Amino acid sequence: MKLRTSSFCGISRTKDWQAWLKQVAPDLLKDLVETLKIAGCRKSKSKMISIYRDLYSRNLGPKLESFIEERFPHLIDNKLSKSELAKSTVVGTTKVQADNVVFKNYRPDMLTFPHRLILTSEDPATLEIKVKKFVIDKYGVDYIIIGDRAYIEYFDKRYAKVVDQIDPDKRELAIYRRKNS
Repeated sequence: MKLRTSSFCGISRTKDWQAWLKQVAPDLLKDLVETLKIAGCRKSKSKMISIYRDLYSRNLGPKLESFIEERFPHLIDNKLSKSELAKSTVVGTTKVQADNVVFKNYRPDMLTFPHRLILTSEDPATLEIKVKKFVIDKYGVDYIIIGDRAYIEYFDKRYAKVVDQIDPDKRELAIYRRKNS
């Protein structure tokens, strides 16, 4: 799994990350906490990269990937290869040919209306479950599943009033469907 290391500094200080790390590798958490006490963001990011490598060397990669997919999906680098993009894909009940990336400018750290998220899973049934669990409390939801990725547009509850102000035909998923139907 390829991750966006640019967000490692912020993630290193979250309770979720530290609780998970304490559970799977308490010694690495101790090193991280010591680093966070004396270091700035650059050193914290370097420590997180080191922890990432250590987890894989300890055969904890699958646990790490599962945790990141569930709690920090924005860390996953979702750039699709050309071979992945050329695969026939399913949009709702309509088959389409994926010839380009669905979201033109996907930056999970940037607030957009609608919000955008990409979830991944090798198992189509698991991916569908992940999507349904994620969107249960969201507004104005639209999504497309292409191969092992789900592209989701949504609004959080606090932005529910904004849903009607965004033309559904101008949203990226609607544009993608028109181009690829």
